Amino acid sequence: ETFRFERVQHKFHACCHGTHATLEALIAARHANIFKPDDIAEVTLFVHPHWLKVCDIPAPTTGLEAKFSYRLTSAMALSGLDTGALSTFTDALCANPALTSLRDRVRAEGDATLSDTAARARIELRSGVIIDQSHDLDKPLPIDTREAKARAKAAALLGKDKAEALWRAIHALDEGSTGTFATLLAGATRDMMEKRA
Repeated sequence: ETFRFERVQHKFHACCHGTHATLEALIAARHANIFKPDDIAEVTLFVHPHWLKVCDIPAPTTGLEAKFSYRLTSAMALSGLDTGALSTFTDALCANPALTSLRDRVRAEGDATLSDTAARARIELRSGVIIDQSHDLDKPLPIDTREAKARAKAAALLGKDKAEALWRAIHALDEGSTGTFATLLAGATRDMMEKRA
């Protein structure tokens, strides 16, 4: 009788939630424009000021710290790394010269006019071209975009074959079949727990 959630939200990146709007903006900018990481002169991220206390570690040295760094997660996204995969966030990544060079050209600024689910990225290329891209996590995504992102995240966590089997089992729920889904969910949960151990 009562809906606790009006809509489902997904976490598409394996890092702090506060970085997600900036990552989505940067990924959209990368897909809509042709440039390489070396073409970038400077990146300025505008976020709600309270996030600066949470995820603005300027020069992370561990994979865990990287998850709370606007600068490094931005360098990762602009370099095409999979920020949805837990395995991407390693200590070695924090010392990668190409990433640290790009990281050092990124800065985050507080903007109290933004909601805590929104961010704006301003990318200045060495050519003088300015790319301005915004994203708000609160705005619903088209269903095909949401599906593609959810499937990519599942593949990053479970592996492509298991993720596809799980996806097929979820679709079978519409036809009243719950057995396959329950078996796959139990196996996926066991696998994830074993990876964490």
